[in-house]
Amino acid sequence: MFKKKHKIYLDKTSSNALKILEKKDDIQIVDNIKNADLLWIRKGYKKIKPGTKQLLNHLKNEFFITQKGELTQTLKNYFDKDLNQGLSLSNFYPETYRLYDPAERELFLQKNPAEDNPENLWLLKPDRLSRGRGIKILWDLKELRETLKKSSKPTLTYEGEEHDYIIQRYVKDLLLLNKRKSEIRMYWLIASLNPLLVLMYPEGTVRLTTKKFKLSHLDDPLIHITNLYQQKKFRSIFHRTPPKWNFEKLDNYAHKELNLAPPGWINDALLPQLQNCIHHVTAAFRERQLNQFTEKGCRFGLFGSDFILDNKLKPWLTEVQKGPGLSFSDPIKAKIIPEMFQEAIDIVLEIKEKRKSGGNLTQIESIKNFQWVYKE
Repeated sequence: MFKKKHKIYLDKTSSNALKILEKKDDIQIVDNIKNADLLWIRKGYKKIKPGTKQLLNHLKNEFFITQKGELTQTLKNYFDKDLNQGLSLSNFYPETYRLYDPAERELFLQKNPAEDNPENLWLLKPDRLSRGRGIKILWDLKELRETLKKSSKPTLTYEGEEHDYIIQRYVKDLLLLNKRKSEIRMYWLIASLNPLLVLMYPEGTVRLTTKKFKLSHLDDPLIHITNLYQQKKFRSIFHRTPPKWNFEKLDNYAHKELNLAPPGWINDALLPQLQNCIHHVTAAFRERQLNQFTEKGCRFGLFGSDFILDNKLKPWLTEVQKGPGLSFSDPIKAKIIPEMFQEAIDIVLEIKEKRKSGGNLTQIESIKNFQWVYKE
């Protein structure tokens, strides 16, 4: 498609990205940052100062949506201004409080009765940790209540380090797959900030826990934490129970085994809901940093969002991750990740070329599978 090979620089930690891109005929991997058209950097990107014509795979202030507490604030600010065009935050984001914020901490304390109830379940999450680390499921809030009342900015300890925490309502009425808790990972791309151009890849992964769901076993990560980092700690169980499905299997299971949906419900019903959610996340992100658009077209972001389905097939957003894992060693991800990532890179490079030539940024020939979520 391109008249010349595009030069891409990758840092040493981006081994999976390298494996995918080095197979593309229209890409040249370079060792010198200054010679690159696009920089794909996982670590240390804040020290990088890209040239005015270089693409960088990090948006300014992307922590507004990738840190759990910041995502909560970004969404609440947006929905409090009633800019949501009819969608309620409570329709897709579980009730969440930033415990390090005095006002939200007080709201949480006021909301919960003095007598604890096993039906009143909450997820306690470290604000900046990923891979399911440090998550606790609670209904007995006595100890937490005392901690919150003792300090003006309470923190909790995980592996010897102090962390800020959020607390989020546990989605109890879960859609169980083979009697297991599950979570959907979707991939989406902010291809440009100005104008705002957002696309979602229509095929994601479905991650299952290795143990069957029992709500009473609150301390068992093999039941409650779907992240594979946690599941792989128990390799004997992990290898006996394949923890990942594709969308076709999910679609068939919901239709044939659970009798909850007609065939094709993922394309007809679920994907539009996920697109709508991602649309509002990006709109909230854009709204929060309206006064910080200091550059045009130099940055983009590839994200992963995790959703839990309840037993009515309603998706609930749990978090947004930056630079979602590009490993593709298992059969499910091998059919998604390389194609998705290559297409994402093609899209941002084409937008870069069209911006330079004055072309229409919404007429992108590189789009094969990605679907528009937001085009300005």
